[in-house]
Amino acid sequence: MTTPGRDAAQLREQLILLAAGCPHSQSNPTSCPLHDVRLLEPAAAIDWVDGLSGEQKDFLMLYHQCCLMINWERDWSGRFNAAKAAAAPVARTAPPSRRKR
Repeated sequence: MTTPGRDAAQLREQLILLAAGCPHSQSNPTSCPLHDVRLLEPAAAIDWVDGLSGEQKDFLMLYHQCCLMINWERDWSGRFNAAKAAAAPVARTAPPSRRKR
């Protein structure tokens, strides 16, 4: 049984898309629980997804949601830090001295 409130058909469709490839790297990371499934023919991968229990489907969906968030945060953090390091330092000048008239 899937988590209450989850649309079973939509969950199936999302898992089939995840079984086709990694949405983050567009590759097939060996650390991914779907790595071996991605090596199957498309019809066999769909059969594999259809054979999962609701709990297994929920786990795979939550796993990938967390994975994407972690990777996106790491990517954006890296881009921000690289841009920050590449930015030219701001020239600081002393304020003009006040002259007495």
